[in-house]
Amino acid sequence: MFEPLSIEPGLQHCYSDPRGGPDFKPRLFPGDSEDSTPCDGVLCSIKLKFRSAYYRRNYLNDLVSQPSPSDEEFQSLKAQLEEIHRAIIAIEDACTPFGFLAEPVYDDIASQVQRLRFTHPIPSEVKANSDSKVTSISSSSFSFYVSMDETEGDLEQAQEAQIPGSPSKRILLKASLSPGDILMLTAAVRDLHRCCPDTYEVDVRTPCDALWENNPYLTPLDELDPSVEVIDCQYPLVHESNQRPYHFIHGYIQFLSQTLDESITPTLFRGDIHVSENEASESFLSGDQNPDQLPVWIICAGGKYDFTIKWWHWRRYQEVVNRFRGKILFVQVGEEGHFHPKLDHVIDLRGKTKLRDMVHLMHWADGVLCGVTFHMHLAAAVPLRQNQFSRPTVVIAGGRESPHWEAYPTHQFLHTVGMLECCSNGGCWKSRTLPLGDGDVKDGKANLCLDVVEGLPRCMHMIEVDHVCAHLGMALDNAS
Repeated sequence: MFEPLSIEPGLQHCYSDPRGGPDFKPRLFPGDSEDSTPCDGVLCSIKLKFRSAYYRRNYLNDLVSQPSPSDEEFQSLKAQLEEIHRAIIAIEDACTPFGFLAEPVYDDIASQVQRLRFTHPIPSEVKANSDSKVTSISSSSFSFYVSMDETEGDLEQAQEAQIPGSPSKRILLKASLSPGDILMLTAAVRDLHRCCPDTYEVDVRTPCDALWENNPYLTPLDELDPSVEVIDCQYPLVHESNQRPYHFIHGYIQFLSQTLDESITPTLFRGDIHVSENEASESFLSGDQNPDQLPVWIICAGGKYDFTIKWWHWRRYQEVVNRFRGKILFVQVGEEGHFHPKLDHVIDLRGKTKLRDMVHLMHWADGVLCGVTFHMHLAAAVPLRQNQFSRPTVVIAGGRESPHWEAYPTHQFLHTVGMLECCSNGGCWKSRTLPLGDGDVKDGKANLCLDVVEGLPRCMHMIEVDHVCAHLGMALDNAS
């Protein structure tokens, strides 16, 4: 149980009710009874001291406002008000370890405190006590209002209420998918907070902690805390992506809307990545790496083995690099263990960029060339540099995914959906061009491309080097 709060003795008289007298007995508020509830001790003491101090402040303000007080009376009242002000500060300082707040609510004249709004975390003893009145409030904190008006010699009984601006629910979101999927979850967390302000405390558990760095919407929560609801996040909307006009960004948002029974909508058409001050101020590449100060483009010329159908031939990527040699400095990236053949005439960072490095590099990139992959989503999610009006991104997509599910408004999404029978009504959602023999279900016949040309699915084979170079050339010609 909390120990009673001690206040500097020299300020103790400031907390006595100005009506004074041995017959005055202040009414205890709900949850304050020192002999019957777990909310006694320091919490009761704090609330009574705040109430008394502000009540005395009102009383002295009334005296100050009376017509023509003498100079001696005025100076005396002024000194008392200053002392009460110091007393209130002393209480606030003493309450800091408990996270206790008392906010005065003024009347229209702004000189009288009409009521006090007390807020503080629910002590663990209260959470565990099913008989306590406080447990009826599903929140990590609670508040009540105290009227400063006199009613038959007593203060008006407090009314318990949820704190405006204080979260009432605590949720921990879990997801264990790839970085691209986790990046889309960042958008859902942002939009949950924006659409349901001050309603939720949110924490996450994902394999991509670096994507959550500097995120203002997260609150550290204990997964084992019984007051924390753990939610395994999914995006089943993807199974309707060929039939319904939604983007990937709607996936987790719709899931959370249904799970939490909230109305959540996207507020931005991108994920939510936050760069640090150092990342924003220090270029990822050194001057020695780019002595000619060429535009820097990220290039991802491979992919994961689980979805080989998304690959464009690496020799075609090399041809693009060759054509823009001396005009663009390409930085090749790719995760170690995936398929990323080395390209010539590039800065080779394959297997050398952790997730946070990619965020830093993306912030300083002037453009991106890739397939439908994490880097495409990151290009949209990472904030632009100051004075950078866009980050051109050319995505070689083919016919696997419906463009409205994957494409961002500012990206050049080179797709062939609708041009072939296999993707005539939307993406085919196949996985591989040939079985790899790794035991994965993606080797199954139902997951294999039915139309392979020179090692590429026909939908990717149709996208030629000239098409890609035309889009890069437009971006380069119109760059600021």
